[in-house]
Amino acid sequence: MLLNRLLTSRIPALKRTLLVSHSAKRLYSSAQGVLKPNLATKDELPTPSKAYSESKLDVWTMFNIASAQSKAVNLGQGFMNFPPHDMVKKAGADSIVLDSTAQYSTTRGRPRLLKALANYYTKELGFEINPDSEIMISTGANEEGKNEAIIMEPAFDQYTPNIEMAGGKVVHVPLRVTGHERAGKQGHSAHEAADPQHAAQSVRESIFRGRAAGNSERGQEAQPARDQRRSVRKLVLWREQARVDILAAGHVRPHDNRRIDGQGVRRYRAHTRTVFVSPSPTQEACASCFENTMTTHKSYFEDTRAEYLRRRDKLMRAFDAVGLPYSIPNGSYFLLVNASKVRIPADFAVPDYIKERGKCFVLSYFFTTEIGVSCIPPSEFYSSDNAHLADDYIRFAFCKDDTVLDEAAKRLLKVKQYLI
Repeated sequence: MLLNRLLTSRIPALKRTLLVSHSAKRLYSSAQGVLKPNLATKDELPTPSKAYSESKLDVWTMFNIASAQSKAVNLGQGFMNFPPHDMVKKAGADSIVLDSTAQYSTTRGRPRLLKALANYYTKELGFEINPDSEIMISTGANEEGKNEAIIMEPAFDQYTPNIEMAGGKVVHVPLRVTGHERAGKQGHSAHEAADPQHAAQSVRESIFRGRAAGNSERGQEAQPARDQRRSVRKLVLWREQARVDILAAGHVRPHDNRRIDGQGVRRYRAHTRTVFVSPSPTQEACASCFENTMTTHKSYFEDTRAEYLRRRDKLMRAFDAVGLPYSIPNGSYFLLVNASKVRIPADFAVPDYIKERGKCFVLSYFFTTEIGVSCIPPSEFYSSDNAHLADDYIRFAFCKDDTVLDEAAKRLLKVKQYLI
């Protein structure tokens, strides 16, 4: 009140400014004893979350350093070294200069994007989607901290600590290799698969405890569609009164930076809290891209998929030439290679911080520094109890241009001399 009276008084401006500053300083000093914490002892200092303070050196730093020092061809991280489609770049550039995108969007999302998504997925899914009641846009969301969260392993290494920091309980459901791999020239083409019974049982146990995505409504039981419940290739999680389908805007273009999410909620009540709004320019650009895929660029998704399949097949041929088996991905740009036949020389120097992380870390380090093609150890994407499932595997990204993939293929031929 005192500050307000000073600000509105008729005292000359300079003198009023000095008085306001002096009064504010006095008010701050009097409150300091209440607001300022006592940091006299070490025990009272803020400490990092246990989920991060006890973590080891992250795999990205570890192998980026090894890759740079050995001048390896980088097939480790899944970043693209080629530009997005011109249509996507133009949509982004056009959206930045719009005056309307300099303001907050509505919390539910920009009407143009809501309509574009509804139109596209009405056609794609075969049933009518209402943009005013069944779709919303958010940059992520969060849940009540006491709930359980299901993580299908292998999963991005930040998911578990992020959930634990929020007080949630992680339920790990690992994918298990069934032995169906393409074994180069000696074998046949098949797919790596999950153990569907194990995965479904873990999911059911978590759902039936009523905390898979929030507490169930008392006295009500979910009625999942039988064809979805029996599905092996696509696992759909249902919960009482809620079904949330997540679409990443990164799927519109094969570049995952500046990502926003679309949440389609159909006839159900969601129990998540979303952030205030998503970036207006990004929403506008995504809307333009979806509109273009239905008008001027109808073959965009098909063309993009065909281009990634071409890159995938090129890397697969490189491992065919070496004779190492691998799984055939259909929904990602990573190749999981079984390197169990590789014999690492006894005199090959492995740093302790690599050796202590297990077999596939050593294999990945060998490929990065000795073969000259960097990769990532997939055991990093499993919980400690399940990390052994990835012992024989190393992961390579094929979202690279032909120059990189061709050079990698040449260097991989060196592996032949190390095969058992």
